[in-house]
Amino acid sequence: MLIIYNEVNDKVVDNQGLNSLYPKGNFPELPELPMEQIYLRCDDDSTLANTIMNAYDYTLEYDTEGNITNVNVLKTYEQYRTENPSPATDEERIAELELAIADLMGGA
Repeated sequence: MLIIYNEVNDKVVDNQGLNSLYPKGNFPELPELPMEQIYLRCDDDSTLANTIMNAYDYTLEYDTEGNITNVNVLKTYEQYRTENPSPATDEERIAELELAIADLMGGA
């Protein structure tokens, strides 16, 4: 797993996710980043990677070599979905509209 991290505001700029070619995040010839950004890595099969992939918002702790050592989860995807439910599907909205029309027509 390879992550671009902003050291100034402790925010993830880009999460490259899991990669079967480079499971430890050791991509060759990475471009240079702006001064406040760094590359961070962890093994795709690690608990850290699993935690990151299930976190909606998080900060990272890392060593001087750019290896992620800890994940501080601020919000999981499950919590985000609970707080921000998906909008109704077209079928659900049509069913509600049909009930509303029936009520307006005298309750069929």
